[in-house]
Amino acid sequence: MITVCSITGSHVVISFFSRVGKKVVLTKSLQTLSLVGQYPALFGMLVSEYAVKTVRILVSERDAYLKCFLLPKGTVVTRDAVIQKAKEVIPETIDERCMDWRQVDIKGDGVGVQVYVVKKDILMPMFEAAAHAGITVECVEPPSFAMSHAFSSHESSLIVYPEKDPKYIFAVHNGTILEVMRIDEGTNVEDARKTMVAYIDRVWAVPLKMTAPHVPDPALGLAMKKETIGHDNTILNVPVHGNELPVATRPSRVIPLLIGIFAVEFIGVCIWFWVHYMGK
Repeated sequence: MITVCSITGSHVVISFFSRVGKKVVLTKSLQTLSLVGQYPALFGMLVSEYAVKTVRILVSERDAYLKCFLLPKGTVVTRDAVIQKAKEVIPETIDERCMDWRQVDIKGDGVGVQVYVVKKDILMPMFEAAAHAGITVECVEPPSFAMSHAFSSHESSLIVYPEKDPKYIFAVHNGTILEVMRIDEGTNVEDARKTMVAYIDRVWAVPLKMTAPHVPDPALGLAMKKETIGHDNTILNVPVHGNELPVATRPSRVIPLLIGIFAVEFIGVCIWFWVHYMGK
């Protein structure tokens, strides 16, 4: 079973999917208003009522960033170097547990990097509540990322969504998301499409001429994601470690360690006291 929690607005939608042959099929969906922001209750319910062990989380587009930039030619790209550069173009506190990056081929004299960041204040409470409930978070994505998984590895397309009152446009090439752009209020959708096509051609050297005839379901797209465990420079995935919980959400070992040290010291004192006083 694949569980997707859509936490993108004033309600939470929980969708359960199953793999039937090569297809991913929705088996059950439920919506709750009472659990908005109540992550301990949400994940606790998933465990107690549905025995969920892993979950994929869909967050709002406004809570995530996707940026591309060039590092100087010859740079040995490291996670720290990417974070430092990302701080120049993303107006958020960047936590390494809430970001990922990959090296990409874009135009320009340098090393191309694509970085994905989720807002720390949005994501960390989810990580902590899930870890406390014993649930592993496989991946966290906004709708644009999630929908990209519904396209084949041979497709290049533009997607404008929502279909009614469009707010975003994004580009997919060979099953991978390239860029996401917000459509500002009052901007003509066709003008936004032309701007994105020109930008993708200028930066990525990818000709995009087709706009997708339909908008995929983001929850289904996220359920279709095949790779949730990757490393820097390969796939974009938050959390980076896949099945390994982010450091901040692992159960603390400090208290048990202190208890162990105290116990050893106490036993030592007792033995010393017995030998020097009671043994005489």
